[in-house]
Order: sequence, then structure tokens, then C-alpha cells
Amino acid sequence: MRHNTAGRLRSHPPACDALVVPPTILTAVVEIGRRHAIPVAPWFEGLDIDPLVLHDPSSARLTVRQTVTVLERALTALPAEPWGMRIGTRDIVNSLGVLGVALTACGSVTEAIALGSELNPATGSLLDPTLEVSEHHLTLHFEELEPEPALAAFLYEQTLCTALVFLRTVLGADLNPISVDLPYPAPCHVEEYHRLFRCPIDFEADRGRIRFPISILERRFPFADLSIRAAAVDAYHRLLRAPDPRTDLIRTVETLLDGRHPAPTAADIARRLHMSERTLRRRLQSAGESFGTVRDRVRERRTTRMLRESTLTVDAIAREIGFCDARELRRAYQRWTGCALSTVRRGPCDTTA
Repeated sequence: MRHNTAGRLRSHPPACDALVVPPTILTAVVEIGRRHAIPVAPWFEGLDIDPLVLHDPSSARLTVRQTVTVLERALTALPAEPWGMRIGTRDIVNSLGVLGVALTACGSVTEAIALGSELNPATGSLLDPTLEVSEHHLTLHFEELEPEPALAAFLYEQTLCTALVFLRTVLGADLNPISVDLPYPAPCHVEEYHRLFRCPIDFEADRGRIRFPISILERRFPFADLSIRAAAVDAYHRLLRAPDPRTDLIRTVETLLDGRHPAPTAADIARRLHMSERTLRRRLQSAGESFGTVRDRVRERRTTRMLRESTLTVDAIAREIGFCDARELRRAYQRWTGCALSTVRRGPCDTTA
């Protein structure tokens, strides 16, 4: 988000094939698809990511173009409803996650705007906001990171509804914008817009914007808490760090292997990621790993966890991990860690003894 105090605003969005965004919006769309019993895997065809790992934003981050591709496929498959409004009007914590907690813990609109400017890339939004402050108005202008007419209504509905729900959460349900401008024709569900925004709405405008009275800058938030704000900001700083695509692939493979019985093969994982087994093995090799080392690391972690946290016999654990019997597991665990299973069940292994 950029601030401007007067004049025509300009937007310089980053390259859409390089900018990586967390899957906040996609997670919500996938949940909708599953509730409607619609297969969601085809939405990710050719994108080298599995929808099962969307819950982990540190592993599942897509480029803007990948996200646009999934949304286009999803909105084609879903029944016709204002899904942007449905997602944007959820509880603010559901819509923004930890960022929603951080923003509600701010002291004022001014503080929240400053924080939102810093953390906007972590929201997963595909709209680039710019703030304009004039004598009487506070205006948020929006530009699409990758213009796509078929997605415009969804993106503006989701973003503007989220912003309005947040402000009404902290400043009161009676808060209304002065006006809303939207750069697309009025949809068939236009009455829902009027019920939500409760202000004049201009469709087919030159750009998207929502305008509020300048007086909201003076109002204080009722849930201000510096310690909560600091903790939430720290979490989002970690999320904003540039991801390493090689690490992301390894984490995705680990996620797909962990806790599944029987354990997926390399071919199984490759199919889930819409690539050939040869491509999967080559990409893992370029990341300094092999499928076997990743699989064994997942097995070792799960074995250790089960030894320390469950009362299962070693034979039962061996079957869960994918071995024929306890003897095979004992040999493998000794090879992986240098520890005996019995030592781990008693307590942490001391390899210096």
C-alpha cells in the first residue's frame, strides 16, 4: 500500500510471475468447492502444488499468475454466487488470519493504515491499494496486480468487503462509506452491494475506490494491545520473507508423505503435483535432496513422535511407518539417527555418550 496526499495516483505493481502471495483467498475458495462436492484438484493442474498443503502458508505460496489461474478455474466450476462478498464478509480473523488480530490490536485507523501498508503483501490480496488523504476524505484506491475482467468483481468484492468489515468491527456497525466506485458493470446481485455498503455506488468507474469521512482518523480502536500487535506482526514478518522454491517443494513433499498409510511412492507424489516422477526426482536433486532422503526424514520424525507420544508397541509403530516388522524399523532407525528405539522411548538420545 502506498500513501498519496493529492493528485492522480499511480500504481507500479511488481512482475506477476515473480511476486509470491500466500494462499489466503485460495484456501477459502477451496473450502467452498469441497462444501459443494466439486473436485478441486483440477484447479491446480500444471501448477506444481497440491491443494492439501494450502493450510500451511510457509509451504504453499503461489505467484500472482498461478493464483489468478486457480481462481478462474474455480469460479468457472462453482455455482454462480457473489463469492467475493461471501469470503470478504466473514469474521475478520477468518478473512485476515493473524493480520486481522494485528490490525484490531492497533490504537487507531492511522496506526492500522501504517501497519496495513507494511503487511499488505501477506494478505494474499490481488489488488494493490493506495491511500489518498484530502481535507475532507480518506480514500482507498485499488488496482489489480494482474487485470483480468472475469475476476474483477470477485477481487473487488472480496477486498472492499474485508476492509469494510474490519472498520465496522473496530469502529461500530453504523460506519458507512461516503461512496464506492467500481471499474466493472453492475452485477445481477447489485442489491447485495447496496445492503452492505449503504452508500452511493458507481459502476463502470475509471478505477476502484472506497471513500470515508476524514473524521475516522481521529477515532480510537477499542481492542488496542501492544503486546498482541507485536506478536502478530512478528508472525507476519516471517511470512513475508522471500520463499525459496526449492525449500517449498521439499516441504510440500514432506507434507504429502507425513501421516499417510500406506506411504505414497514417488510416483504417487508426482501425480499429486501434476508432474512426472522423473521431473520430481530432478527437482529434488537440484534442491540437494533425493526422494529417499526426504521419505526417511519424514519416517524418522514420525517414528520419534510416536515413540514419545503414544503407547503403541514397536510392532504397531513399524506397520504404521510402513515396515514389515519391528526388526526392520529398529535397523532403519539406528541408521537414521544412531539411536536405539528403546533409548528414544525412555528419553532423548544422547549421541555423545
